[in-house]
Amino acid sequence: MFKREKIITYLLIVPVLLRWMPFRQFSLTFDFMGFPVFWPTIFFILYLVFSPNVKTDTSTLQLGKILKIGLLYSLLVLLLHENGFFAIELFIQNLLFYLVLFAFVYKPLSDRQLGYLKWIIVSLYFYILIQAMLSATGVWQIVEVEYESSYMSFYRARTKAGDSNQTALILTLFTYIITGYYSFNKSFKYFVLFLSFATISMIATRGSLLALSLYAVAFLYINLKRSKYIYKIFIIIFIFIGSYVTIKKNLISDVLLRTTELAEDGNISANRDILIYGALNTAFKDSPIFGVGQGRVYPSTKDLARMLDGGKVYSKYLTAPHNVWILFLCEYGIVGFLVLLIIIIKILNKISYKNVLFWSLFAFFSISMNTESVIVHDEVLVFVCILITCAIRSSRLIAK
Repeated sequence: MFKREKIITYLLIVPVLLRWMPFRQFSLTFDFMGFPVFWPTIFFILYLVFSPNVKTDTSTLQLGKILKIGLLYSLLVLLLHENGFFAIELFIQNLLFYLVLFAFVYKPLSDRQLGYLKWIIVSLYFYILIQAMLSATGVWQIVEVEYESSYMSFYRARTKAGDSNQTALILTLFTYIITGYYSFNKSFKYFVLFLSFATISMIATRGSLLALSLYAVAFLYINLKRSKYIYKIFIIIFIFIGSYVTIKKNLISDVLLRTTELAEDGNISANRDILIYGALNTAFKDSPIFGVGQGRVYPSTKDLARMLDGGKVYSKYLTAPHNVWILFLCEYGIVGFLVLLIIIIKILNKISYKNVLFWSLFAFFSISMNTESVIVHDEVLVFVCILITCAIRSSRLIAK
């Protein structure tokens, strides 16, 4: 029974493992009416089919109904805009987004299943972290990268997880899960926290650094409050050592330099404000109540984003607002935006603020969702769902 449960659980991670393979000699997509379709989506379907049914509370059942309505709603809105061009193709792309959500809502992971993923997540964390460090220091590059400025100390790293922003976001999510949910020696958790802070600082990703810093403050405060006297001394020493290394090695120098240079150019948001204004002035202006349909503003899959980079333009609304709130507002309208807001409030209400993972989600919703749109892509969304599951599970344990 346990072996079968393990295999079923691993199905959720297989698509990510395939995306992040160091050497891949085969394609992960096939062509459907001129659009790429990510064939490892089948693993999410297999998980939904073979994972045993579990008892769910009323709010979870309601969320499942909302997702079903959302899926049909997305098709209807796509058909109503831009004469329905590419509506079916974009709907097929959106299925991957919804299948990930369906998997975690209808077949939520148990504590035992989360345990099966423990060492996989730790391994993936170090796999991406080492790549990021090597890339940032110029020792080894997956792809060619450039300095943001000739005065920067480090390169803006790229890894198998994506560009510098997506790499930092993935590392941040892993850090939340490893330090906030899993049982490890406290020294190891502090080590992971510092490694992530140092690496994300080196690649100068301000949004993820801010989100991680907010979480780190909550993590240190909660642990300081709960710990015995000897551990309090250890935590204080850790803070001093971490601060010393950060200053001595100029780890945040590139973040400060990049912020200063952008401010001097009058572009502190790195063009995010322009992209947001562009989305609001086109998509939201044309359909403020119901939106223009998922995928018409920003590609809903990584493969669709790559196709767009290749020069195929399929919507007049296409842009990259780097903001999930704005993205939902434009693609699902005020109706969808309000539903998303209600869902997030309900999630936070399930978790005690005394639980450090409450603060990881607070940082994610308030900061990361304001700086990145790649959250809607499957390889990020899977770990967001795992984080939410960990937060809810650990809150129930604390309550008991």
